[in-house]
Amino acid sequence: MKNKCKLRALLFLLLNINVLAISVNISTYKSRNEIVKRESESFGRYIVVKFGVFDLKTKKLKVSGASVINKYQEEDLNCLEPIIKSATMSETQLEDFSKFVEFNDRFFQTQYGVLVEKSCLEKSNRKYIESNILKSYKDGLSCLQELDGEGSKELLLKMNNLFSEPDNKPKIFCSETNADIKSKGINWTDAKAYASASDEFSSNEMKHPFISLGQQWRWQDNAYSFRGTLFHEFIHNTGCIHTKTIEKSYTCQTCCFSEIDNPNAMMSPAQSAVEQKEVACKICRSTYEGITDKNYLRDYAKFSILGGQTSFLLPVLKSYMKERPGDDFAVEIFVEADNNGPLAKALLSNKGPVTKYELLAEIVKEYAKGNYVQSAKFIRKLKQERKYFTNNQYSSIYEEIEKDLLFMSFGNPEIKLQANNPFNSLFKQSKDFLSSPVSLK
Repeated sequence: MKNKCKLRALLFLLLNINVLAISVNISTYKSRNEIVKRESESFGRYIVVKFGVFDLKTKKLKVSGASVINKYQEEDLNCLEPIIKSATMSETQLEDFSKFVEFNDRFFQTQYGVLVEKSCLEKSNRKYIESNILKSYKDGLSCLQELDGEGSKELLLKMNNLFSEPDNKPKIFCSETNADIKSKGINWTDAKAYASASDEFSSNEMKHPFISLGQQWRWQDNAYSFRGTLFHEFIHNTGCIHTKTIEKSYTCQTCCFSEIDNPNAMMSPAQSAVEQKEVACKICRSTYEGITDKNYLRDYAKFSILGGQTSFLLPVLKSYMKERPGDDFAVEIFVEADNNGPLAKALLSNKGPVTKYELLAEIVKEYAKGNYVQSAKFIRKLKQERKYFTNNQYSSIYEEIEKDLLFMSFGNPEIKLQANNPFNSLFKQSKDFLSSPVSLK
């Protein structure tokens, strides 16, 4: 048993990756006397999620619906102590460990078990890659241990389980071009990396678990950022996916690899950065009732606002808005996030929509009420009047709601947003999945 634990710990010192597989998840929200069952299935570059909200006592269905999210996205505890200490393994120990590491012409093996595509050497040297893989894991795992919360302990267990299989080692790729990843909805102009979460992501060329590093990201120029990104992707590989699960990738990365701790930082951190790290660590160490737990959404909203990343809010709040139609909680978050801006003022106003911000406010309010036909009406009005948003804070809200309504329009023709609908093929593929009801039985 002792040797088995030691082997698990050694195999755990690897690199990693991103995202979640097809799943069924049931969350119990005792705070509001509800159970939410969410079922998801992968279709090409998308994941379709259908949900049912049930009364906790009677088990009666109250609300049901579906959403679509992008599949490809851009970043036993007693066995864990040796993982941290293995950063100082002797040469003999490393040589013994290397016996478990396979090698072929496409990859070179790091002394910690990760297989790295040789094309990565065009971006940096082997010593740099190996040392930063080790540093990312050593510092990331130490951080999670120090947090010592139920959420961070759970994440440590998942990481340990992920790398307990000696015949399924993580691989790092550096050769994918924009043409290679176009069908996945990714562009290296904006993305640093993406990674696998399950066998659903495997192809003939790339087998899960893997991480693919972007062509235009000069990660060799900033070792600290490189380590943080590896840690982010590592968390994804344990099953965390943006909007679908509690957001651990960004929050744990911000907690454990915050720029305020970057040894090469040239300026003193702003107070907002200090506060953002604090709330990031809180989310990283904590557990919540589920992705629509108000406590989680308040914490995540604070994290996003302090980091100036309010464009992250709608994708996370969307599930709450759909599961609890008529609740003003999400609208209140948007008012807080806009901080007396034009959208906040419009959301608080009762006068008729005239400006583009007033129209956007109506889109948000009607969507939050579950009045999807009316929300789509205001979207059409924005388009007809050619009113556009140049600020990403506002355009992201508009685009996320429009995307959701476009997919919903196939099930409800009254939404009337089907012209040149990009989800036509997706809806046809997922029709059978969507047609079956969500049941607690």
